[in-house]
Amino acid sequence: MPLQVLGNAKGAVAVVVSIMIFRNPVSITGMLGYTLTVFGVILYSESKKRSNKP
Repeated sequence: MPLQVLGNAKGAVAVVVSIMIFRNPVSITGMLGYTLTVFGVILYSESKKRSNKP
C-alpha cells in the first residue's frame, strides 16, 4: 500500500481511538470525513487485491 494511503488510515485510526478513549466530541462533518477515509482505504485495498490476481 502506498505511504499516502497508510498515512490516511493511520490518521483515521488515531482519531477513532482518541474518540473512544478520551470521549472527544465529533461533529457530523468530522464523522463523515473519517468514514470516507476508512471507506477509501478499504476500496483501495480491494482494488489492489483484484488487480494482482492472475
